[in-house]
Order: sequence, then structure tokens, then C-alpha cells
Amino acid sequence: MHARLFVLILLLAGEAAIAAPFAYVPQDNPGVMSVIDLATHSIVATIPLPSVTHQGVAVNSAGTRAYATNVEPNNIPGSVSVIDTSTNTAIATIPVGIWPYGVAVNPSGTRVFVTNHLFEGISVIDATTNGVITTIPLEGEPWGIVVNPAGTQVWVANSLSFSVWIIDAVTNTVAGSVPLGEVTRAIAMNPAGTRVYTSIGKPIRVIDTSSRTVVASIPVPQRSVALAVNPSGTRVYAADDIANVVVVIDAVSNSVITTVPVGNAPMGIAVDPSGTKILAANYLSKSVSVIDAATNTVTATIALPGAPSAAGLFIGPAPAAPVPVTNQPIPSSSVSALVALAFLLASAGAAAIRASRGKAMQKERSWDCAAT
Repeated sequence: MHARLFVLILLLAGEAAIAAPFAYVPQDNPGVMSVIDLATHSIVATIPLPSVTHQGVAVNSAGTRAYATNVEPNNIPGSVSVIDTSTNTAIATIPVGIWPYGVAVNPSGTRVFVTNHLFEGISVIDATTNGVITTIPLEGEPWGIVVNPAGTQVWVANSLSFSVWIIDAVTNTVAGSVPLGEVTRAIAMNPAGTRVYTSIGKPIRVIDTSSRTVVASIPVPQRSVALAVNPSGTRVYAADDIANVVVVIDAVSNSVITTVPVGNAPMGIAVDPSGTKILAANYLSKSVSVIDAATNTVTATIALPGAPSAAGLFIGPAPAAPVPVTNQPIPSSSVSALVALAFLLASAGAAAIRASRGKAMQKERSWDCAAT
């Protein structure tokens, strides 16, 4: 009884200890991915990647896999690196099209979608086999990509078609488009799946996913090359790589709240699962700025070995890990808590036994009376 109780509490304590989310930031020169612990704002691992340009990145909802796009020079087909986050190692390299840019994972983690910017298509990857199962033809030059919360649609920012395209994720076919009349690159969706945000120029276009129409335009200082939405859907964050700021937007009024100065050329942005921290990947500064969502101020700057683009959802939950049970002495405070808990459990058990015995004795008396 006590041994099981000890193990249970140790397991719970271990799970709490690894609860902090991690950021997975791919970089150029050198080709690496830095794993950042958001609790300590420190790099806890450096994962080698191919020595090419890295732009897109995504983490699955379970936090067990990260994906980074690898862009080869001279219009050679690129690839996607698959990272096992429990060991922080690259476990597969998947060939895709020319200049793979955006990457997104469906909510169940079974499919990975990659935009091939110069290949005019979307590579669909089976996350179990780490192989491409089909390529969806798409005219234009696709950039950013996002999957809706239901996993049924994929929305793609298609620059040369001046529109956003919708892919049916079940049939892997084009299901429609939303014309914008201008080049688009960055894209994000709110957690409810009701709004899509897209831009590369000064205005951020807000799309109603039900009517598939533009319902608002939000001006930014120069341009937004990356977008992210917080978990509650109340804030949108835009990385402006010319003004060197993160634009904070009220998603209800579709208006700018403030701008936060960060490093030079922020090319990627993501929000942590709690919605309390925003990370901006600064390409020219070779750093990551950590923004406090409550105060809209930079609270930490993390130096990186290389130049990060990090276009995509590069923050994931902590991966599940086995918790070793050792023979280390338990602190006296923990012992006291365990003893108190054991006493309460024992007292509850004794009370239940006494109640059960009392009911049994009452039944015996009633039977005796009936017999007489």
C-alpha cells in the first residue's frame, strides 16, 4: 500500500517536473536546431541538421516530433528532417519538392503537410512511416500553411496566385480559394478554426473560414512575415522583419494594441501553450526574444549559434518521458506529507469497515427478531 503510494506520488512529481514546454528553433550557418527550455530560457540541446537553409518548422500536438524543412541550393529538391523530441535526435530525412518552406501537422499527428515553394505543390507525409503518400498540385508559389482544428482542411498562403487556397485533408484535393489581390506569405488560424490571418504586405487580412471571405484588414508598420494566435484566440502576433517589432493585435476588434521592439529581422513567431510567452526568432540578430504576454515587454533574449527563420508553430509541449524510481532519500517534508496522506487513507478505510460491520450487525439483529 505505502510502496504504491510512494511510486504514485513520485510519478506525479516527475510529470510536473517535465511540464515546461520547449521551443525547437532551426537555424542556418550552422545547420542546427536549438531546443530551448521555456522555464529557464536556456538551450538544453543542439541537434545537427543538414548544412542548408532551414525555414519551416512544426511540432506535433503531443510534443513527440518536430519537423524542419531543408532547402537545397540550385533548385535541387529539398527534404524534411524528423526530430524525436524524447532523445533530441534526427530520426529520418524525407525527400520532398523544390524549396520546401512551410510545414504543418494535423491535430492527431498522423499527417504532415509541406509547401514546396518552387515545386508548385503540397507534399503529404505519413507521420508513421515518414514517407510521402501523395503530392497535391497547386498553381502558384505556396508559402505558409496551417491545418484547421478538426484536421479536415489545410489552408495555404499562395503568393503568385494572390490568394489563400483550401485543401480537403481527407481527399487531398483543392477545395477552394479566397482571392486577396496581392502576394501573401504568412498564415495562422485561431484555435476555434473560425478565422485565418494572412499577410506579407502592410495589411493583415482576416478571413472568415465559414464564408471564405475577407472580413477585416489590419495595418502593420512595414510588413508581417510570420503570424501566431494565442490559445484563447484573443491576440494575434505579427513579426515585422523590417520594423524589427512584434505587432500585438486585438483579435476581437481587429486593431493594433502595441508594438514590441525585438531583435533584427524577426522571421518566426510562436506562442507557448499557456499563452503567457511569445517567442520571436530574430534572423539577423541570431537570437530569440521572449515576450511577456501580460506586459508586452521583452523579458529575455536567448543567443543562438546560427540565424533562425522558424516559420511555423515551433513551440510544443514537453514530451512524455519515463520517470526513474531511485533509492534516493525522500525529504522530510515529503515524508510528512506521505504519512499524513496515508493516515487519511487508513482512517477512511477504517471508517468504511466500521460502517460495513455496523450494517451487518443491524441486519443480524433484525433477522433474530424476525425469527423469535
